[in-house]
Amino acid sequence: MRYAGEPGVQCTGIVNIGLGGIRLSLSGSEKPGSRVQLQITVDPEEQPIDILGQVVWARTAPPYEAGIRFLEVDATRLRRVL
Repeated sequence: MRYAGEPGVQCTGIVNIGLGGIRLSLSGSEKPGSRVQLQITVDPEEQPIDILGQVVWARTAPPYEAGIRFLEVDATRLRRVL
């Protein structure tokens, strides 16, 4: 998975994923309301899935995590992720 949000903040793992969004472990804190770009690889032989998201909540102290709501994602791409 590739993650683009606050400079220097990296995704360290996926906690859970559902129809409306994703919960991530991060290397630092994100700001609620900010937009992030997710690129999820489900199958190495297929194209990655690009999804725009918005941070709904974030922990500001370790362990850093954030809840991200999917924006502008169609049902076909979402089914591939789930």
